[in-house]
Amino acid sequence: MFKIKFKTGRFIIIALLTVLFQASLINAIAVGSCKPDCVLLLVIFFGLYNGIKPGMVFGIAAGLLVDALSSGVLGINSLIYGGIGFLSGVLQERVYTSHFLTKIIVPFCGGIIAMLGYYLLAIHFYRLPAFPDNGAVIAGSILYTTGLNCVVFTMLEKLVTVKSFTLV
Repeated sequence: MFKIKFKTGRFIIIALLTVLFQASLINAIAVGSCKPDCVLLLVIFFGLYNGIKPGMVFGIAAGLLVDALSSGVLGINSLIYGGIGFLSGVLQERVYTSHFLTKIIVPFCGGIIAMLGYYLLAIHFYRLPAFPDNGAVIAGSILYTTGLNCVVFTMLEKLVTVKSFTLV
């Protein structure tokens, strides 16, 4: 059996810095109107390595922080990130977390789910352009997030995980 331990303090500091970066300086790395969702990548990473309940709780907490630092309605991001954390936690025992395809497919699907969820929830509170009118920006953001994920996951694996093997 393969067991992974987290350096929790280090991960919390990285998570807080990432949420602050996402809320304030994300335009610095934007390509046109396409911006990556760095908090989504953290939630997916945490869920994949820690399971369902911790992934969901971390997703809700990260979403509340994002909501608090933005001018949006409190709770939309916490619902979306909580759901993504839950779904990532479900995949914990079903995928090989360090595999290259996992680093591509899971964030891509998570990005699609997050964007659809955001549009379904936020359309009631904001004046959003129609989904097809904004399709190129959404697709670009999802692809940008997915591409950035290969670097982010590799970096996080080195910074916050302590891997230990146990035979059962």
